[in-house]
Amino acid sequence: MSFPEPFALYPLSNFDLYNIRSIFLTGWLVEGIIDHQALRLALANVTQKWRLLAARMVSSKEGKNTIWRLKIPLGDLPDVYSTFSLTTSTSDVPLSHYIPEPISLVSPSLPPHVFLHPDTPRNSIQHEKKNHPLVSIHLTFFQSENAPRTAIGFARPHSVFDAFLASKVIEAVMAELNGREWDVPPLPPPGPIPNELQDYLDASETRPDIASALERPLDIQPLSGYTEIGISGAFRTLFYHVIKGIWWNEASRYIILLPKKALDYLVNGVRSELAREGKDTPRVSSGDVLIAWVWKTIHSTETSPDKKVHVSNFASFRNLLPPNPPSLRTHLHNSFITAPYPLLSISTLQSQSLATIAHTLTSSRQSTPDSIKFQHVVSSSRAIRTAKIAAPFHPHADEIFSVSNVSNSRILEVDWGCISSIKNGKTLCGYRYIQTATGVNFVNVLFISGRLPKDGSIVLDVYLTKDRINLLREEVERVVRLAENSDGR
Repeated sequence: MSFPEPFALYPLSNFDLYNIRSIFLTGWLVEGIIDHQALRLALANVTQKWRLLAARMVSSKEGKNTIWRLKIPLGDLPDVYSTFSLTTSTSDVPLSHYIPEPISLVSPSLPPHVFLHPDTPRNSIQHEKKNHPLVSIHLTFFQSENAPRTAIGFARPHSVFDAFLASKVIEAVMAELNGREWDVPPLPPPGPIPNELQDYLDASETRPDIASALERPLDIQPLSGYTEIGISGAFRTLFYHVIKGIWWNEASRYIILLPKKALDYLVNGVRSELAREGKDTPRVSSGDVLIAWVWKTIHSTETSPDKKVHVSNFASFRNLLPPNPPSLRTHLHNSFITAPYPLLSISTLQSQSLATIAHTLTSSRQSTPDSIKFQHVVSSSRAIRTAKIAAPFHPHADEIFSVSNVSNSRILEVDWGCISSIKNGKTLCGYRYIQTATGVNFVNVLFISGRLPKDGSIVLDVYLTKDRINLLREEVERVVRLAENSDGR
């Protein structure tokens, strides 16, 4: 089938291209059986109105480089042109085959296949080869007379979507399901269109204040973003996070449902301690408390005091871009680098209090001048384009703890109860996965998925070795007990 005309061609940025070999998958486990016909109609309306979502991924060779673009249809679409994918299946095993119900404080993660159809592409290359839509939704029904459940999976190429765009898509779907108006982005003009973000970053490389820093990117402190890690760094990362972590130490994915009272206990305790020490500025964030808490816990029995560890926490850089044109700060695609956290030794991580570590993390993010942070953005963009192997890792770290906090997107909090067979059916849990064609994932990963609307519990999705998940399980249970017995400090 020839591609419908007219169409726009939108080039991907360097940050998009870094994620060309993976897809992102968000999952919700909800009460009841979801009305897939109602969902199909909503998806059809959203992707028909918002034509970016109806695009296809295309690539072309230009010299030695492969250029990736989105081919966006602008006119009438033939019936054979799919603007989305919606698939369904019924599980041949009960939900209890995978997880306990009610879901415990720490439970195994549901396997990705519950949320992902086997034919859905696992990277952008497969998206192009299969001519597959960008938006893929898969429903798995767990039929039960007393407690029916639906697993809802939203898969999309990571080269196009970050958490910001993904949340906008789900917001639009929810608006359609509930008969509400939503802001439909305007159609782009036909033909080649610029990537404003990439053009702005490329032009910024020649600014005197930026150009001088780019000569020595590792001198931009504290370190943030993407850097050249080289072949040795790539092998070191592969050894620790794949071979040693998965094959030798039986790494697994787990979900932690941290009750709101336990989270408040942790955060309020840290803030109270810092206030007594006169360190209440800047105000430590709940996200940094959670990161520091998990980080300290998984390294609490480490026996190599000089080992250097680092947190690679992904954060949006949209607020660092100029307000004009406004489209820069509302850029829909990948716009994140790692936060400027310090490199710490195991001895420091173990000896300092949770409050001190959390304050260090927040201070590192908030005390760095914006101009320095923007230098990191430009340096990262150039590193992805020019380095043999670039990665969002500290090149001097012996071990990386990767964190992604999407709680601000509130994607977990959407109400699927509006199309559930159970009136006002609740979301029981949320899940996040990065999937690749190889099926290999890195260990030492924490996803802060957000809060469950039913009770305010925070969902933490972790991929850790067996020893570390046991340490974290014990710590979660300890904090929950203390919170239950506390006076709500």
